[in-house]
Amino acid sequence: MKYVKLENNELIFSTNVESLEDGSVVFNPTPEILEQLGYKELVEEAPVQKDWYYQTPTYVETDKTIIRTWEYTKVDPPIEKRLIDKKIAEQLDTNDEFALINKGISNPNDPDYLNYRQFIEDCKFWALQQIEDYNNA
Repeated sequence: MKYVKLENNELIFSTNVESLEDGSVVFNPTPEILEQLGYKELVEEAPVQKDWYYQTPTYVETDKTIIRTWEYTKVDPPIEKRLIDKKIAEQLDTNDEFALINKGISNPNDPDYLNYRQFIEDCKFWALQQIEDYNNA
């Protein structure tokens, strides 16, 4: 079990060495001693992974426990261009992309350039799908 104090919405964890009010030191304090020092048992709710949401811990304090729960806040909507750029960068660095564009300028039917153009269309479709997922979350 974990024992904690809640100060300014931050958890302060107990340690293996605690000082008592009379100045004495206790090694490996028992739960009873920790409770005397103001610590409470930490009860943790597991966070749920949600796409497009930030997770922020929140705390509820009772007589004997501090319960950590989670607040979910939707993130700002993604921008299509940034998503497309992110997806392209996963596969190509800037120099490779410029080389493929230059191939297309000199020969619009170059197979590498045509594959690149299909890849860009796939990235656009992926970005739009991400935005749709965001809007439906």
